Amino acid sequence: MNLIALHGFWGGPKDFDRFIAHLNPKHAWVPDLFLDGPLDPTHSFATWTENFLAEIETPATIVGYSQGARLALHAMLKRPELFEKALFLSAHPGQMAEPERISREKWEARWIRKFHDEDWPTLEAEWNSLDVFKNSAREVKRQASRKLLASALDNWSPRKHEFGWTELQALKVPTYWAFGALDHKFLTVKEALQRQDVSGNYIVIENAGHRLLLDAPEKLAG
Repeated sequence: MNLIALHGFWGGPKDFDRFIAHLNPKHAWVPDLFLDGPLDPTHSFATWTENFLAEIETPATIVGYSQGARLALHAMLKRPELFEKALFLSAHPGQMAEPERISREKWEARWIRKFHDEDWPTLEAEWNSLDVFKNSAREVKRQASRKLLASALDNWSPRKHEFGWTELQALKVPTYWAFGALDHKFLTVKEALQRQDVSGNYIVIENAGHRLLLDAPEKLAG
C-alpha cells in the first residue's frame, strides 16, 4: 500500500510515526505543511490542492488528521482517481450556519494575533487548554514559523472550504470517518455528516479524544 498522511494544525510528520509503525505501508509520504514551499499555508486551498496533486504519481490511500483531513478532502474531491481509500480523523467538513461562521472568524482573528505576539510557552499552554483537547493526551508543540501558523488559521479556515454538502454526498472514494468517543464537540460533527447522508464508514474510537493519533494510533491502524 502507498500511503499519504497529512498532519493537523501546528503538527508535523512525526505525529504519524506510531500510526505508520502499526500500519507498515509499502511507501509513506508525510509532507511537512509548516515548511516554506508549495504545500505551505500561504497558499489558498485551490493553489495548495493543485500543488499537492502534482506530487502524486501513483494512486494511494490518504489519511488526514483535523486540518490535514480538510486539505485531503479538497484533493480527493478534485482528483478522486488518485486515491484508493481515505481515512479522515477528527474532520470538520466546514459547513456552518452563519452565527457559527461569524464566531469562528472572530476566534481565528484572536488566535492569529496570539501567534504573532505571544511567547511560545504561553501559546502552547493556551492551545492545549482548549476545550476540544481536554479529553486527549497533552501534546508538546513544535516552534514552527509564526507566519505560517497564522496563515493556516486564515487561508485554511473551515470557513473557506471550496466544497459543500452536495460534493461530500457524491464522494466516489471509499471513505472512513473516525472520531474519538470523548471528543464531544466532534461527535456532533459526525452526526451532521450522517444527517446529510455523506457517504462513508463512521468509526467511534473508545477512550479517545480529538487527538486520535496520540490517543489510539494502534486502533486506527487496525
